Amino acid sequence: LGEWALTTLTGQYTALFHRYAPTDSQKLLLSDDIDGSIATPLDRTAARILYVIPIERPTVLYLDCFDGASTRLTEHVNGAMSVRVNGIECVASYPSQRENGLLELGYFSEGSVVVELMVKHGVSARSFGVFGLDVNALRGALGAVRGAALNATGRTLSGSAVAEQDGEQLVIQLPWSQGWHATVNGQEHEIEQILGAFMAISLEKGQNCVEMTFFPVGMGMALGIGVVGALAFCWAAHSRRRRKASSDLVVKAALGTLSVCCWLIFFLVYLLPPALWLLM
Repeated sequence: LGEWALTTLTGQYTALFHRYAPTDSQKLLLSDDIDGSIATPLDRTAARILYVIPIERPTVLYLDCFDGASTRLTEHVNGAMSVRVNGIECVASYPSQRENGLLELGYFSEGSVVVELMVKHGVSARSFGVFGLDVNALRGALGAVRGAALNATGRTLSGSAVAEQDGEQLVIQLPWSQGWHATVNGQEHEIEQILGAFMAISLEKGQNCVEMTFFPVGMGMALGIGVVGALAFCWAAHSRRRRKASSDLVVKAALGTLSVCCWLIFFLVYLLPPALWLLM
């Protein structure tokens, strides 16, 4: 996923991760199939998976044991193993509710790293194993990405970005929404959804002046409905007063107070919030 995201952003594939094969396994059956990895301990008191990993360049090691996303409080993979790195226990029970994602085993620059997984019960996981992140490759890939400074003012983002060729994209790390509108050098540009959640705008070669404005979908209709409702309320109140004019001062005072309260609520709830939002 990380390599795919970086390739999407840079347009070039960079190998960042390496999956290591187990060096040895004891008292268990370890197999891979199309759905993931399966570890079946034959002796729960001595079942283990051993990794002896030679490190030749700066690397961050991770352990993964993941089967699927769900809303359950506990998963069948929970508590499947304890983890030791170079003889030191770093996690007594993994995965768990607290440690249910990628487990960072540490940063290593050189030498040999020994990772021991003491398997406590059988586990079937779609993603399982020890992985290494090449730190130098990541730094090189990120160093080739040019940044852009955008300033936020109310509902508007504005700034400039330089593109070496037509079609390069400016990626904005904000959630994509239909309410966003963008212009590049004064011309309307489509905002694309990228990486499943963020926004991207295609640029032209050279300097680009980018401006983005947010206006919620349906806000215009909501304001129109509010105006129509206000006019209808005025008409109904005026008609009621003409039909049921009363000389009773108490009734008039009560109706006047109720009318003022209704108008005040209508103003505070329906008119003031969008007016303040538009003025931001």
